[in-house]
Amino acid sequence: MKSFLYYFFHTETIDRTEKGRALVPKDPRKWPASWTNVVYKHYSLFKPIKLPRAESYLFQKILFRRRSSERYFPGKELTIPILSNILQCGYGLLEDKDDISRAEHRTVPSAGKCYPLEIYLLLFKKIEGCEPGIYHYGILAHTLEPVTTDRLTPKNIAILSPQEWLLEATAMICITSVFDRSVDKYGSRGYRYILFEAGHAAQNMILAGTENGITIVPVGGVEDAEIEKRIGLGTSRERVVYTLCL
Repeated sequence: MKSFLYYFFHTETIDRTEKGRALVPKDPRKWPASWTNVVYKHYSLFKPIKLPRAESYLFQKILFRRRSSERYFPGKELTIPILSNILQCGYGLLEDKDDISRAEHRTVPSAGKCYPLEIYLLLFKKIEGCEPGIYHYGILAHTLEPVTTDRLTPKNIAILSPQEWLLEATAMICITSVFDRSVDKYGSRGYRYILFEAGHAAQNMILAGTENGITIVPVGGVEDAEIEKRIGLGTSRERVVYTLCL
């Protein structure tokens, strides 16, 4: 039995440590204190101003219930209406009929209105007539577009990630970036804006899942290259930047 988890990252990066793998012991007791201690930075030169506790619906009913841990996975059974809500909240069109100027606006801010992200669904289990496979989220028409004829199964998860608890996952949402859309306008700084946007979209999906009783877990330890191959991306123009399992 393996004693390490292998967290992957693109081997094109400068860091060649462990051939593109970060080795993390499975047993948390073997982790150094620097991995487990939560650090809170503070300033004490001047007297701080006490703030009231948040009492909003978002904080107490949604954020308070949000979990991103294998201990709470899986959550409620995934359905097509719930999946639809997660995708549209994550990166869908706002469809503001009262303001035509916002017709193309998404649920997240995008630097320069470039919208560099694409959303793919890797479905491992059949849900309400939707067969296992790889789908692209068609934002304009709000549809799931089949990408390949490959029929995925839960066994495929072991190829895409070394984390055994993910074998219970129903699906994986992959956020990719078409880098040219931002980089052509903003240069190297466009990469930063892409990561901002991916974080916004992922958090929206996580909160939408929480609202519907679905646990969505961000997963960094995946085989990016394998996922990209199965989707059929094939070039460096579009790559995976964020993955979530549900």
